[in-house]
Amino acid sequence: MLVVENVDQSYGQSQTLWNVNMRVEAGSCVSLIGRNGVGKTTLLNSVMGLLKIDSGTLLFEDNDLARLPAEHRASLRIGYVPQGRMIFPLLTVKENLLTGLGNLPRSERVLPDSIFELFPVLKTMMQRRGGDLSGGQQQQLAIARALVLKPKFLILDEPTEGIQPNIVEEIGDVIIRLNRELGLTVLVVEQKLPFVRRVASHFHIMSKGAVVASDVMSGLTESLIKEHLSV
Repeated sequence: MLVVENVDQSYGQSQTLWNVNMRVEAGSCVSLIGRNGVGKTTLLNSVMGLLKIDSGTLLFEDNDLARLPAEHRASLRIGYVPQGRMIFPLLTVKENLLTGLGNLPRSERVLPDSIFELFPVLKTMMQRRGGDLSGGQQQQLAIARALVLKPKFLILDEPTEGIQPNIVEEIGDVIIRLNRELGLTVLVVEQKLPFVRRVASHFHIMSKGAVVASDVMSGLTESLIKEHLSV
């Protein structure tokens, strides 16, 4: 579904991605893991068209993402939950959700009932401002906003960051349901290895701007963790 081949990216004279190669197969849940500052978010921003790559290939279902403006991701049914949630604090929950529909045809600009089945708390807060929600509720809102697209592919950047443990568990449940029951392809950047092991089927490890290891989740050995992930 997503193919990243030989991707380089830089800011001026500072190179951030080095010959990155990564695949996300349709129907899988893949985790991109690595220490802070190794290029994970830069890679996601490149996939989403928020950063230009210097060279290489970004393909999504045979669409050349590197040649498409960022706003075309919505029409390709790519949902994105950025690090830090990035909800609109002065808009209501309903208004935040409706912003996710902006690039769809008018006939499809309807909030799907499925998001309230996944996050029932949001249905009771539709008129509350996003900035008045707790961190966990804001993260649920950010995921729901991405899901209103009815995406084929969902990208989440650090979805458990700063979230209380019970909400982390709920978010994990949602990802598992979306992937294993509903067949949604998921790419998740995450630091918490117990969470990664629970939700993901495959992993890629990044170090110093490159993907240095890839395997099924059972292949995430202690030696790999010690070499590339331990602080």
